[in-house]
Amino acid sequence: MIEQIKKYTKTKWLGTNIIYEELMDSTNTRAKMVGGENVMKQAVVVAKRQTAGRGRRGRNWISPEGNCYFSILIKPDIQVENAPVITLVAALALTQAIKNVTELDTQIKWPNDVVVNGKKLCGILTESSVGNDGLEYVVIGIGINANQKRFDLELESMATSIILQTNQMVDCAHMIGEFLNCFENTFEVFLDKEDMTDLMDRYNSLLVNRNREVRIIDRGERIGTAIGINEKGELLVCGADGDVETVVSGEVSVRGLYGYV
Repeated sequence: MIEQIKKYTKTKWLGTNIIYEELMDSTNTRAKMVGGENVMKQAVVVAKRQTAGRGRRGRNWISPEGNCYFSILIKPDIQVENAPVITLVAALALTQAIKNVTELDTQIKWPNDVVVNGKKLCGILTESSVGNDGLEYVVIGIGINANQKRFDLELESMATSIILQTNQMVDCAHMIGEFLNCFENTFEVFLDKEDMTDLMDRYNSLLVNRNREVRIIDRGERIGTAIGINEKGELLVCGADGDVETVVSGEVSVRGLYGYV
């Protein structure tokens, strides 16, 4: 698998260190262990199947064989408060990689899901470590529903896969290699200003929530219309009173008014 991924990788720095195991508890957990060892400046951790995959807000990520599971460890020289924006950078890169490999057009459900036809196709979990000297590392975990044809009853109404959408099998080595190419390019644009200024228009054009009514769920629940993101990657939501609220990733859940999107 490692050599297969490298065959598709045309990066300058990302993907030189790849760790692969058929069975792993969680690629994010392994990537964080590697980050804590402080040996590698970057690494890509790949598993054929996970036994303890994790999603956002502590949710389990079911990880059957046939899909793509991987995490990227990077140690960027950026301000701590700008690290959450990397989730949005990864989402942009993921939509591009899927398009390049399969010709499938996808959208982004802010902040961390890639969707198609109103159903979830991919999830992104970004975790970071902060020390006395600032940001130590960032781990971006990605799960792509690639070749899965069936979902549990509670998921089938909101989840889909590439094979269900295109009727074509996905080579995960190709998908991961192409993602590394897209992520490196998009990430370097982000690094210029450490925000979404130069990526905002592109992100908003893919935002499935844009101009739709959404439910913002934290301690309570309120309804507004999503306008798009700002340069910090925050979601702008216009309430019924016309006031625009800034929603920060990680603090709330945003859902469509009548369903997942």
